[in-house]
Amino acid sequence: MFEDFVHGKAILLEERVLKTVRSLDFFLESMGRSVKDFDLPIVDLTMAESRLTEKREILDELAVTVRLKHLTAIATATSGVAASLLPGGRTAHSRFKIPINGNESCTCNIPKQSGTAKLLRRAKLIIWDKALMAKRWEIESVDRSLRDVMSNDIIFGGKSIVFGGDFRQVLPVVP
Repeated sequence: MFEDFVHGKAILLEERVLKTVRSLDFFLESMGRSVKDFDLPIVDLTMAESRLTEKREILDELAVTVRLKHLTAIATATSGVAASLLPGGRTAHSRFKIPINGNESCTCNIPKQSGTAKLLRRAKLIIWDKALMAKRWEIESVDRSLRDVMSNDIIFGGKSIVFGGDFRQVLPVVP
């Protein structure tokens, strides 16, 4: 686990130790135990929380920077709670009209002359937080719909999209 916290850049040894112990504590808690049960250092949760705050600030700053230039930035998230934390955020299902009971070949319900289509054409940046929680077909349906709205065959209609999420928060799939 210790090696997992390198992330391709130089991280202080102390920070890697703290992250490893915190991760161990997380797994132990799911089994009704704690690092306190063993002879391990106790980790302050503020470090993990600060990482989440930093990510949120970066996404907020991206949206604000684009909007300060009088350009359109769309903020979405897969979950309603995450969407409410973004400035002007809405759920991806609401913004892109993703069908609730869709499938691998569906598209979003965005007519080319609708207000949503006009907003998407104006958008210079689309932020999609918690994208890792979305089903693959949902993201692919947004891709197909943006290509249709923008009348081109460039991925996501040529729009700049920032996908946010944390792979460590996604549960493994067990067949």
